[in-house]
Amino acid sequence: MMDDVLKRQEATLTRLPALVEGLSEAELAWRPAPHKWSAKEIVCHLADVELMYGARYRWVLAEDQPLLIPFDQDRFAQVLDYAGDDLQAALEQFRVLRRRNLSLLERLLPTRGERTGLHQERGSLTLRSIAESIAAHDENHLRQIEERIRGARAASR
Repeated sequence: MMDDVLKRQEATLTRLPALVEGLSEAELAWRPAPHKWSAKEIVCHLADVELMYGARYRWVLAEDQPLLIPFDQDRFAQVLDYAGDDLQAALEQFRVLRRRNLSLLERLLPTRGERTGLHQERGSLTLRSIAESIAAHDENHLRQIEERIRGARAASR
């Protein structure tokens, strides 16, 4: 039986592409403020976070108390040009990596979920707490995408 945190992560596999399907380029690019991300940038962020956290899961599982290095998400968005990135490629990256990460977690979270890594800013984190933080992270960003879509549609009226 799949753990609730994994069900929550799995739900993003269908919710994310469904939210952005059929959106115009203008809707995908709309920002509520200059320093806030667009729906497209949020998708690209989720794809990169899946890459980064997949590595964290593996370090925590394979090494004793590995150092988990933080990253500057705003710098990633700017320097990696999320605004100019390919939405479908980001969705595919997310899909493939999330499926691989879920497969790993489904197998190992039940018996190894208390293994820990040391985050430079947050201190000691268990594999389970990392997986839980990603589920909450997903839900937050899915809400933000919904808000961006509503904002873009209201702005175009």
